[in-house]
Amino acid sequence: MKNVSTIIIIIMTVFLFNCTNFSDTEYSTEDTKVFLTITPNTTKSELKKISEEFKQKRNIDIDYSKSIFFDNGKIKNLNLKVNTNDGYSGEGNCSSAGLKMKKFGFSRDYSKEAKQNFHIGAL
Repeated sequence: MKNVSTIIIIIMTVFLFNCTNFSDTEYSTEDTKVFLTITPNTTKSELKKISEEFKQKRNIDIDYSKSIFFDNGKIKNLNLKVNTNDGYSGEGNCSSAGLKMKKFGFSRDYSKEAKQNFHIGAL
């Protein structure tokens, strides 16, 4: 019985660690498919830098000005608006609880065989 309890505790610890071990912000402006993935670790300064790069390299406007950030700069509540300036735009919101469950962001696929040209929301 003691071994079963120990195994359950180990499994629960690993599960909780995996649920709260968030990766860093990811993005790409280089390929035929551009994207931005926001996690609870994303900061206001990262979003500023990334949005400037998207504008410069792809003429994509990213507005996060209505988002709320913790004192340490990390995202608390996300309000994201994206305009690709080629006919696709959208907006989405995600609470801090939602960001802990799923990554959030957008993607724009420029390839001719794209199944989905634009997406904003949970990724």
